[in-house]
Amino acid sequence: MLKSIYKHIGYSHLGSLALLVTSISFAVGSFFSKTIVKKNGFRFSLMFGASLFLCGYCASLMMSACDLGYPPKYCDNRVFVYSFNTILFALLGFGNSILWSAQGGYINSISSDSKRGRNFGIFNSFYKLSTILAGALPSIILYISSLQNYYITMVVIGLISVGLLYFVPEDNEEKSDVSESATLSPRSSMKTSFKKVVAASREEALRPWIYFMFLLGFTQVLTYGYLHTFVEISLPADTSRAELESHIAQMFIFYGLGEFSCPYLIGRSVDKYGSNNIASGITVLYLCLISLGFLDIIMKRYWIACLMAFVCGSGDSSIQTLMQTIISKQFGGRLEYFGANRIFSCIGATIGFSFMLLFDTCLLYTSDAADDLLCVDLGGRRIIKKK
Repeated sequence: MLKSIYKHIGYSHLGSLALLVTSISFAVGSFFSKTIVKKNGFRFSLMFGASLFLCGYCASLMMSACDLGYPPKYCDNRVFVYSFNTILFALLGFGNSILWSAQGGYINSISSDSKRGRNFGIFNSFYKLSTILAGALPSIILYISSLQNYYITMVVIGLISVGLLYFVPEDNEEKSDVSESATLSPRSSMKTSFKKVVAASREEALRPWIYFMFLLGFTQVLTYGYLHTFVEISLPADTSRAELESHIAQMFIFYGLGEFSCPYLIGRSVDKYGSNNIASGITVLYLCLISLGFLDIIMKRYWIACLMAFVCGSGDSSIQTLMQTIISKQFGGRLEYFGANRIFSCIGATIGFSFMLLFDTCLLYTSDAADDLLCVDLGGRRIIKKK
């Protein structure tokens, strides 16, 4: 919804730029997240990462004020808006890198070898359940209230979630681990963490799975950049903005159902049948997703967009569970491998978001793009300004 909302209030490129910045900072942070988690333990790392995650909601809350009848003065200051949002989404991406390294390490630390797939599946099922709520919540709030109140609600829920992470049991073994990085200066430990993540990324045993890491990144591009487009083309041209946002939110309920339905099954299947067989099945799932995309472009049916969202969510959660289980089983659950997993997926996402931003920017002479900060004067022609 982020890209659609920003486009409506006159910042057609800001949504794509925010997603791109998040992906880049996520990848950069993943090189150093191991040191932060090792030095501070799982509980602090989870709380700190989740706190930075709220930066995205704060940025969206600030921008939602621009949709009011009397918008704040900063809404017309495009340099401030782009700069402020870039900083906040960069912090969000960095927080994500810490949050996901700590999550993988913590579940690995509490799991026996025969139950690693099951435990990662249980976590991802409950985590993806929040996607269903995130799809239902805006449908309800936007129907009875405003977009600004929706983001206020999300900030409050986020703060409660950060507080609940305080009750995560601390892993004493992890925090008391006097590793090489724990005895070095912060600069040296960061350098050591960087080298270990690079070495993990280059390890031959990890190479067959890089394809799935990239695929996870491209799934994020499809989810946050293009799923709403499939909804838009399936609705009548005279659909109001409120109806469009409601349909997008409802579509994400189907996405959440797909996310919720697969992780436990995938985790248990990896424990029982091995990772290679499950990886083949996930590949078939993505072929179905591509076929549904072409079908929706041709037939323009909303139910196809919802089915596509369901399959997309299933693929996303399946790959996440598969890769987390593989890292836990085959690579000892070491944090540098969780970091490498996120780096490759973020590289895939960064490539996708870059093309998305480039595509948006190339719409130079459309009414949405003509007055945007990122547009340039091509071919010596004057850029038309909105009146």
